Amino acid sequence: MSLDGLAIGFAAHWPKAIHEGGGTLALFIEEHATRRSAALAGIKHGALCAGCCWLLMALLFVAGVMNMYWVAAITVLVILEKISPQSWKLLRVAVVLLIGWGAWVVVSGAG
Repeated sequence: MSLDGLAIGFAAHWPKAIHEGGGTLALFIEEHATRRSAALAGIKHGALCAGCCWLLMALLFVAGVMNMYWVAAITVLVILEKISPQSWKLLRVAVVLLIGWGAWVVVSGAG
Protein backbone atom coordinates (compact mmCIF):
# COMPACT_ATOMS: atom_id res chain seq x y z
CA MET A 1 0.00 0.00 0.00
CA SER A 2 1.50 3.32 -1.07
CA LEU A 3 0.78 6.49 0.90
CA ASP A 4 2.19 8.79 -1.80
CA GLY A 5 -0.07 11.79 -2.25
CA LEU A 6 -2.03 11.15 0.96
CA ALA A 7 -2.65 14.26 3.06
CA ILE A 8 -4.25 14.06 6.50
CA GLY A 9 -5.16 16.93 8.79
CA PHE A 10 -7.61 17.80 11.50
CA ALA A 11 -9.21 20.80 13.13
CA ALA A 12 -10.71 20.96 16.60
CA HIS A 13 -12.89 23.55 18.32
CA TRP A 14 -14.10 23.63 21.91
CA PRO A 15 -16.17 26.73 22.72
CA LYS A 16 -16.13 25.94 26.45
CA ALA A 17 -13.79 24.10 28.77
CA ILE A 18 -12.99 20.63 27.40
CA HIS A 19 -14.55 18.82 30.36
CA GLU A 20 -17.88 20.59 29.63
CA GLY A 21 -18.06 18.97 26.21
CA GLY A 22 -19.63 20.54 23.17
CA GLY A 23 -16.46 20.36 21.11
CA THR A 24 -16.14 19.34 17.50
CA LEU A 25 -13.37 17.60 15.63
CA ALA A 26 -13.05 17.37 11.87
CA LEU A 27 -10.68 15.00 10.09
CA PHE A 28 -9.57 15.78 6.55
CA ILE A 29 -8.17 13.08 4.28
CA GLU A 30 -7.22 13.75 0.68
CA GLU A 31 -6.00 10.75 -1.30
CA HIS A 32 -4.51 12.59 -4.27
CA ALA A 33 -3.00 15.68 -2.70
CA THR A 34 -0.50 17.77 -4.58
CA ARG A 35 1.75 20.48 -3.21
CA ARG A 36 -0.57 23.05 -4.78
CA SER A 37 -3.76 21.59 -3.27
CA ALA A 38 -2.08 21.27 0.14
CA ALA A 39 -0.88 24.89 -0.03
CA LEU A 40 -4.36 26.11 -1.01
CA ALA A 41 -5.94 24.15 1.85
CA GLY A 42 -3.37 25.65 4.24
CA ILE A 43 -4.15 29.17 3.04
CA LYS A 44 -7.91 28.54 3.37
CA HIS A 45 -7.64 27.15 6.89
CA GLY A 46 -5.11 29.85 7.86
CA ALA A 47 -7.57 32.53 6.76
CA LEU A 48 -10.28 30.87 8.86
CA CYS A 49 -7.95 30.82 11.86
CA ALA A 50 -6.98 34.47 11.34
CA GLY A 51 -10.65 35.43 11.14
CA CYS A 52 -11.36 33.60 14.38
CA CYS A 53 -8.28 34.58 16.36
CA TRP A 54 -7.19 37.93 14.88
CA LEU A 55 -7.09 39.65 18.27
CA LEU A 56 -4.82 36.99 19.76
CA MET A 57 -2.55 37.18 16.70
CA ALA A 58 -2.44 40.99 16.99
CA LEU A 59 -1.54 40.68 20.68
CA LEU A 60 1.28 38.28 19.87
CA PHE A 61 2.57 40.64 17.18
CA VAL A 62 2.48 43.66 19.49
CA ALA A 63 4.05 41.68 22.35
CA GLY A 64 7.29 41.33 20.47
CA VAL A 65 6.76 39.84 17.03
CA MET A 66 5.91 36.38 18.27
CA ASN A 67 8.27 36.43 21.27
CA MET A 68 8.41 32.82 22.51
CA TYR A 69 7.93 33.81 26.17
CA TRP A 70 4.64 35.55 25.30
CA VAL A 71 3.57 32.64 23.11
CA ALA A 72 4.28 30.23 25.99
CA ALA A 73 2.44 32.43 28.52
CA ILE A 74 -0.64 32.78 26.32
CA THR A 75 -0.56 29.05 25.57
CA VAL A 76 -0.58 28.26 29.29
CA LEU A 77 -3.46 30.71 29.82
CA VAL A 78 -5.50 29.13 26.99
CA ILE A 79 -4.81 25.59 28.26
CA LEU A 80 -5.83 26.56 31.80
CA GLU A 81 -8.96 28.19 30.40
CA LYS A 82 -9.90 25.00 28.57
CA ILE A 83 -9.23 22.52 31.40
CA SER A 84 -10.28 24.55 34.44
CA PRO A 85 -13.80 23.95 35.77
CA GLN A 86 -13.95 27.63 36.83
CA SER A 87 -12.21 29.18 33.84
CA TRP A 88 -14.32 32.34 34.08
CA LYS A 89 -12.55 33.25 37.35
CA LEU A 90 -9.14 32.75 35.76
CA LEU A 91 -10.11 34.86 32.75
CA ARG A 92 -11.43 37.69 34.92
CA VAL A 93 -8.20 37.80 36.91
CA ALA A 94 -6.13 37.71 33.70
CA VAL A 95 -8.21 40.50 32.13
CA VAL A 96 -7.91 42.72 35.21
CA LEU A 97 -4.15 42.15 35.43
CA LEU A 98 -3.58 42.80 31.73
CA ILE A 99 -5.72 45.96 31.72
CA GLY A 100 -3.93 47.20 34.84
CA TRP A 101 -0.54 46.48 33.34
CA GLY A 102 -1.52 48.21 30.09
CA ALA A 103 -2.73 51.27 32.00
CA TRP A 104 0.52 51.38 33.97
CA VAL A 105 2.57 51.20 30.76
CA VAL A 106 0.56 54.05 29.22
CA VAL A 107 0.72 56.27 32.32
CA SER A 108 4.36 55.63 33.17
CA GLY A 109 5.65 55.63 29.60
CA ALA A 110 7.45 52.36 30.33
CA GLY A 111 6.67 50.94 26.89
